[in-house]
Amino acid sequence: MLNIPDLRNTIYHVVKNAGADERGRVTLGNDAKNTRFRIFKTSKGQYILDPVVEVSTSELQLLSDPAEKALFDEAVQQAKDSSKLRDLGSFSQYVG
Repeated sequence: MLNIPDLRNTIYHVVKNAGADERGRVTLGNDAKNTRFRIFKTSKGQYILDPVVEVSTSELQLLSDPAEKALFDEAVQQAKDSSKLRDLGSFSQYVG
């Protein structure tokens, strides 16, 4: 299912005027550095960039399953309590 952003109550401001190069690329500048976008094109020909974070299928399954998410959250809480951690030594023999 495509999640289209609701932009009806959004305030816009001009960031800059830019033109596409011969390959159709537009440079957004440092504000967009290392950012991925879902790109929408409106019926009026306007482009809307919606920042996205990609999630692997396994992460999505974990986050979508309440029981699995609860187990994960419990593990994170346990990891924060250093008194429950044990040093298992070096694993260098398994690397390489």
